[in-house]
Amino acid sequence: MARSHGRTFSISLLAVTLIVSSILPLHVQPWKIAAWNQHRKSSYFQKDCVWVSRLQRLGYHKQDIVDAIADLKVRYSPGELQRWASGYDVVAVQEADPLFCEALGTLSLRMVRGRNDLDGRGVQVESCSALILRNAECVCQQSAVLSFKPSRRVTVSREHFVVRVERQNDGEQLVICSVHFHVPSMISRSRITLAEYLQPLRAALESVAGQGADGRLQVPCLLLGDFNMDPSMFNQLSHDDPFWKQFQSIVPEGGATAHSSNPSMQGDFAVTTAGEWQGKAMGSPGFQIFERYAAQVSQALCERIHLKHAHRRCREARTDLQEMEDSVSHAAGSVVRLHSAEMEAPQALRDSLHAVRAARLQLLRAEHCLDHSLRRNVPLRRSLLNSDHRPLSFEGMLSKD
Repeated sequence: MARSHGRTFSISLLAVTLIVSSILPLHVQPWKIAAWNQHRKSSYFQKDCVWVSRLQRLGYHKQDIVDAIADLKVRYSPGELQRWASGYDVVAVQEADPLFCEALGTLSLRMVRGRNDLDGRGVQVESCSALILRNAECVCQQSAVLSFKPSRRVTVSREHFVVRVERQNDGEQLVICSVHFHVPSMISRSRITLAEYLQPLRAALESVAGQGADGRLQVPCLLLGDFNMDPSMFNQLSHDDPFWKQFQSIVPEGGATAHSSNPSMQGDFAVTTAGEWQGKAMGSPGFQIFERYAAQVSQALCERIHLKHAHRRCREARTDLQEMEDSVSHAAGSVVRLHSAEMEAPQALRDSLHAVRAARLQLLRAEHCLDHSLRRNVPLRRSLLNSDHRPLSFEGMLSKD
């Protein structure tokens, strides 16, 4: 009898749940949005990367390190990235590069992305901020190029896109931007304020979100990604500027969001103008998985440098032996010509020639083995958790009724 009563209660509870779900408006469903600075491979050259400083401390020359990094191969797991991205309405990516986009498969067709960044040297790099609109449609968008000039001839820039999206299942709209700000100290050295640097982003937000009579943004806005500053610094900007005062920080739970080699260990977060939001960081704040990956990179670079040095020394020695072999052969021929055409070269010369030729052939075989090892070059596996930035997950309700 008790078991029958329990079954009846469970069925009744399920029926109530279904009825409530059908009555409640769809827009009470939370937005699920991810953010991740995935650390482009082309930035592995930068001096603040763990492996660069580590190898320099070990005495390796900078050019050898740079050459080894250029040869280094990495690969992503398409299945891992696609499963991760498929769990969100929108994904905000920083440093999206060709390798990352390729691993996304058909999801890359849902990307809104900026032009390639101009790095600290003013050189174009294959990297940009991007949004993957998996479960949302773009209503309108506007570019915002954040830039400054560290010197007269150098322009540093990152293009951002402010996008108004509409969720497919309920029609709710949100203005969103994947942000990757430059380091504040770099900006200030260029003699512009942070507010001036962010002016293009402000203009794009005002255009895409619209403004009410009170000057406030009309459509809820969410900026998320790598701010390269602590939330407290952004809060200070909000305090000083009426426009940015509309935004409130959403600090993800879970501790440090970036490895200590970055300008800010708390620099990945979100800011919003509306709704109730929560965020959390995946993985460990201790970045043990990244440290293991950094050790793999360091080891791979060391091995590459040693292989290239050995290959070069083999080639140089073989070239020297070839010249020596030619000299001994020429000397033997000269001796024969001086005495008589029928006279053989002295045994010592012939033995020397044989020894030099044998040594040269041994070096050639060693060179071929080293060449094979250099060509083998097994790629290192990139994953969500071995970046120097932790992936972030945000959930937010824009409406309460």
